[in-house]
Amino acid sequence: MKICTFCSKKSQMLFTHQINDIGSLCIDCYMQLQGSCGTCGVSFMPNEVKEDVTYQIKAKFIDMGERSIIVCNSCFDAIRQAFPGQMA
Repeated sequence: MKICTFCSKKSQMLFTHQINDIGSLCIDCYMQLQGSCGTCGVSFMPNEVKEDVTYQIKAKFIDMGERSIIVCNSCFDAIRQAFPGQMA
């Protein structure tokens, strides 16, 4: 088990951000603090967030052993094309 840098909860998988590195975060803290693609920085949230609305975020993650990153579909596809052998 790994420990989140922000909330200190134990988690099987922690996520980092390539652009804004504030440590390894559990999924809940990552989405609250970063909320964007770990490669290009595009936000997963709409520009205007409305109260009393539940948002569903669809993102993909790449497990890199000790570090994992959450990426948008465009970055995931580009990485998969660049490294087809590792992303089978």
